[in-house]
Amino acid sequence: MNMNVCIMKTFNLTQAVTFPTRICNDKGILIDSIFLDNTKLNNISVHPFNSGLSDHIAQILTLGGYKSPNFKMYVYKEN
Repeated sequence: MNMNVCIMKTFNLTQAVTFPTRICNDKGILIDSIFLDNTKLNNISVHPFNSGLSDHIAQILTLGGYKSPNFKMYVYKEN
């Protein structure tokens, strides 16, 4: 296992993108890294979106089941 991946796993981080995000000379490489805390998320999905505008493939990240911390929201209104 790659040393960087081992370090990320120590902090409960998981690589979300598992597909090539750049196509060059008919070769696909993963150049985009999205690391997520797997203790906070239990239902995620990442899908490629190829717009055809460049050699770079975008990612669509969907978060489901996010365990948000309890916090108060303050709204400032000007009179």
